[in-house]
Amino acid sequence: DALNLVHFGSRPAVVPDELIAGLKIWAGDAVDVITLQSQLQPGDQVEISDGPLRGLPAVILRASDDKDRVAVLLSILQQGTQMTINRSQVRKVAKLAPIASAPLST
Repeated sequence: DALNLVHFGSRPAVVPDELIAGLKIWAGDAVDVITLQSQLQPGDQVEISDGPLRGLPAVILRASDDKDRVAVLLSILQQGTQMTINRSQVRKVAKLAPIASAPLST
């Protein structure tokens, strides 16, 4: 069943057959199924993978398996900023070991 049509104003958009064929190949058989790749837990280190904040590191504050959004803490200009983002816009990264500080020689 179609929910909506791609359109420009009141006119339906013309989508080339090659693009439709490519999308069918990309989607495979599970067209309407969204699979979450990893379970995110508070404290997990992630990277924003999409949108205007792409590439920024963040930490998961809240994540619920039954929701498609997660709360993250970003560090921007040495300020902690909380925001809610779609979980598909973050990817989990390996935890980094703390950097050991060497004694300063005077």
